[in-house]
Amino acid sequence: MSSVSERRLRPIYDSLDCGNSKKALQEADRLLKKQPNFACAKVLRALALLRLERHDESRKIVEAVVAELPTDENSLQALTICYKELHEPEKICELYEAVVKKEPTNEEFLSHLFMAYVRVLNYKKQQQTAMALYKAYPKNPYYFWAVMSVLMQASGMDADETSLMSRSVALQLAERLLLKMVSQNKLEVEAEVQLYLIVLEKQENYEGALNLLNGKLANLLRAPNLIKEKRAMYLQKLGRWKELTLFTQELIRQDPSQWSYYETHLEAMFAEIGCPAPLDNGDGACPASNENHTSSTNNEAVNSNHIDKSDEPPADGQVENSEQKAAEGLTAPAESGADGADAVGPAATARFLLQLRMAVDGRERAPLLAQLRLALALRQRRLPQPLPIDDLEEVVRFIRCYGDRPCCFSDVEPVLALVSGDQVSTLLELSHDTVELNDRGVPFSPAAMQRHLTWLQLCQHYSDSGRLGQTRLERAAELRRFHLATAHFSEGLLDTELRPNDHYLTLAVYCLYDEWRATRQTNHLLDALALLQCGMDNSPSNFYFKLAAIHIYHLLGAAGAAYTVYNTLDLKSIQLDTLSYVSSRHVAAQGQLAAAQLVFNTVLKFFNNVKDTTDCLIAAYKVGSFQQIPEFIELKRRLAHSANYLLTLTDCILLDLTSVASQHAQTLELLRYSSLCAAALSPVQWDQLRDNRDVAVLPAFSDTERRQRDAATALSWSQDLHLLRARQLTLRALVTVLRLAPPQNGDMEQVRQLAAQLAEAARPADPALLEDGTLQLSGPLPSRLPRLLRRPHLPLLSRLLETAAELVAGQTPTQAVNELLTLCERLAERPPAGAGPAELFEEAALLTETVGVAAAVWGALHSWTAPTRPTGKRGKKKKGAAPAVTESECLHNRVVNALVALAQSTSRLVEETGASLTEQSAAQQLGHLSLGATPQEGTLRDAADAVRRQLENSYRSSQRELAKVLQYKVEYLTACLL
Repeated sequence: MSSVSERRLRPIYDSLDCGNSKKALQEADRLLKKQPNFACAKVLRALALLRLERHDESRKIVEAVVAELPTDENSLQALTICYKELHEPEKICELYEAVVKKEPTNEEFLSHLFMAYVRVLNYKKQQQTAMALYKAYPKNPYYFWAVMSVLMQASGMDADETSLMSRSVALQLAERLLLKMVSQNKLEVEAEVQLYLIVLEKQENYEGALNLLNGKLANLLRAPNLIKEKRAMYLQKLGRWKELTLFTQELIRQDPSQWSYYETHLEAMFAEIGCPAPLDNGDGACPASNENHTSSTNNEAVNSNHIDKSDEPPADGQVENSEQKAAEGLTAPAESGADGADAVGPAATARFLLQLRMAVDGRERAPLLAQLRLALALRQRRLPQPLPIDDLEEVVRFIRCYGDRPCCFSDVEPVLALVSGDQVSTLLELSHDTVELNDRGVPFSPAAMQRHLTWLQLCQHYSDSGRLGQTRLERAAELRRFHLATAHFSEGLLDTELRPNDHYLTLAVYCLYDEWRATRQTNHLLDALALLQCGMDNSPSNFYFKLAAIHIYHLLGAAGAAYTVYNTLDLKSIQLDTLSYVSSRHVAAQGQLAAAQLVFNTVLKFFNNVKDTTDCLIAAYKVGSFQQIPEFIELKRRLAHSANYLLTLTDCILLDLTSVASQHAQTLELLRYSSLCAAALSPVQWDQLRDNRDVAVLPAFSDTERRQRDAATALSWSQDLHLLRARQLTLRALVTVLRLAPPQNGDMEQVRQLAAQLAEAARPADPALLEDGTLQLSGPLPSRLPRLLRRPHLPLLSRLLETAAELVAGQTPTQAVNELLTLCERLAERPPAGAGPAELFEEAALLTETVGVAAAVWGALHSWTAPTRPTGKRGKKKKGAAPAVTESECLHNRVVNALVALAQSTSRLVEETGASLTEQSAAQQLGHLSLGATPQEGTLRDAADAVRRQLENSYRSSQRELAKVLQYKVEYLTACLL
């Protein structure tokens, strides 16, 4: 394109880049008056129209330009952007296919065609296009694009016998293509060798991969750790355990801080002696995978692959009695039959670790930690300890040496199973001896504070408030005192940095939450919220505080307050899939409908925008990062099968269709302009759905807590799947009814089927789905399913659909209407007296939605039957002109009146609930955390007042929004009377 044309297009580009689509449209119109046939200006005009939501006009312009088939780069790129924003990537392929036919040897067009096929994952066409590129322009990247495309064809095949044969053939083809380049000595860069390794791994040809690492091609691999990790992986896959044990032993000598080497070493050693797995799950049960239970100031991952180093040995790191005994064991003979340095077994590993530990002289914590892991693994496998080392003393030594590091507890927690029940008190006493406090009884330095936190986390692990002679409330108050006394260690930190003393408040909140679980007294949760509010004021970036506050606010039914905190999390990208559930599944269910719409829109915007994943794929091909391509494909698949996405999408559409309209015409208008229904109603691959929630962000301090959390997570996943089925059926039934205008008898058969499926969904085969999981601060909130199934919400909708179908068929469903009225009366019953605030608002919100669905269904029925009723002419009344009311119309009106009564009853429940909870929250007082007349006490009081205001505002807002929707539904239903 000439510089003149580019200069004329610049104002349009600038306006589009600034988001001013209206100005871009004006600039495009101005240019097209001068140059009516300027293809690029036409496409940019279409793009501006598209962003102004004028889709039909935009599409016509795009189709007209494509028919002319421009070949200038600017026009093609603009068309590509249009198709991307229209979510039609296949049209980009068609565009460049036509352009390549016109100019078959144009390198740039062929490259764009290849990337267009990458967008739609058409691996076969990718291969063909890449080979065409290589033949026309023999460059290595094009050749390896073809190889990678063949590899992806193999990876995308199913597991049936035919596909396995095709997969084998595809992998052999990829290997032959690579061998051709190797024989011609044309492999030039590291990425090409890595692709060769990937092909060999897919073939499970690990021997060949090892030979490659031992050959000349390994010289092209620049990352030194890559060769080590690959060699270890291949030895593991080949089952060459002795060789792997000795190899990782050498790696550990070279880098004693790399924790992954120790894990592989222990795994290989036990596999070599024929005892790869633990034998029991009793006292020596293998702990679950580690989490970060450490202070919020710690940016180091728990049990990270690279163990941190210290320039100074620990102050109390002298060798004690058990270590002296172990040192004597170094002179003991190796395992019988072993060959000196090549000996492999527990004794050889224990000697090696002890020698290494003495060599590093306390500068590394990994050798001592590996010794503890070895001792635990031996106990789990019921094997004797090879060296006379006391497990308790070794655990205490680790705490003494490294207790001033934030990662200490998370390191030592998995091996606490080495400490028997009668040794726990001794462990805590000896660990407490490492804590140094000043004359006021508080830590005097950051290191002393961290040792204190390590000891407190040990107490939390053993739930040891009784051993300390304190109640949970006393302990929470003391933890708050420690938090205040150590606040000066955080002076000068930025708002984006976590405070080193934040973990005192985290532990205090756990104590209060446990006290609430034991007593169910709400004031303990309010105390916890007051502490969390103080914490969030002082440490604005602490996500532990925010997630805990969201959890507790939802327990109190204060979804508005939870949403306020949720906004401060500022979730981005993949977090909207893994963490948005903390609020998205409860905010609408507790009456915050406007906030729910905002949450839903944010989450759905992320899922609907697949640009990030596709662009990453294209970039990976361009730079030759072939090993990342399968990872991006897996990420795309994970997002496509996210249960969180489908549940959020379903909730969003149901909210739109049931909460906004006050008359049936508005409901039909909402459905007509909904761009989400097609995606929500597409067939669901239930066996492919994934639970992408990250439920392990908040720490669990013991195996028991983790097991309870895992059980609660598994139960909530099963319940959410059933909930999703029920809500999908509700949405399908509602949309099906709304789209029938007017229905025929055959159409109503589908409605009857959906009614039967809803009735079946109301009777789950597994009684566990009706249970509430164990509540934990570190776990998920209970699913909404039990509340949906315990009352006849689904049976009411099912019977409503059946009744509508019978009325359309000209029947007189007296019995069905009587059953329907009975179900309405049951739903109008008040919740039990002991129901908490969350239960009350969730029941009110669920009733409101049920009334909304029922109103839309009956509104559709009214729109079908009302036109058939004679109305007479307006004007002067005539005697005897009023038509007689038929029995069917009478039944119709009885149903309307029953639904109106249910809506009015729900409205009274909402008003009473909101008023009662607002009054209760205003009367709540701060509990057991008072510090007396101190400035800090005033700060806590201010935080408690802020919490109370948040609760009151949330309850009032939920009451107001639900009452408004119910008023709309009463008007909606009243208009349906015949």
